[in-house]
Amino acid sequence: MLFDPEVVEAVVEATPDPVAAAFLVCSFAGSAVVIGPAAAAAYLLGDRRTTATWIGIVAGFYAVMAAAKPFFGTPRPMVAPPFPEAALPTVLEPLYASAEPATGDAFPSGHTIAATVFWGLVAVDLEIGRRRHRL
Repeated sequence: MLFDPEVVEAVVEATPDPVAAAFLVCSFAGSAVVIGPAAAAAYLLGDRRTTATWIGIVAGFYAVMAAAKPFFGTPRPMVAPPFPEAALPTVLEPLYASAEPATGDAFPSGHTIAATVFWGLVAVDLEIGRRRHRL
């Protein structure tokens, strides 16, 4: 029901263009293009003892995701992009152009797992403010 093409298409059509553009930007938070350099910068510029474990933890969750995908086998819904590239602000056009078409199963999502784990680790280990405010 959740991944029925009709339901997905209805959600895509109901999503306003600015919201879809915000989702586009947020989806890159779990991309290797963002996480790789962010992890490298954190390792080189931060506490190496703490950040060295991040790479292993994120890789471990990727392994769990890759092992779980065959058990769920949820195919990706085939829908058109939520808006044409011409509708994007000029600043976001490179993000849209660099996005690769998704392949493989839809669930569990590698981008979502990577973003949750990596940015969760950043929030927990960041030494700014109080921990309860970061979480």
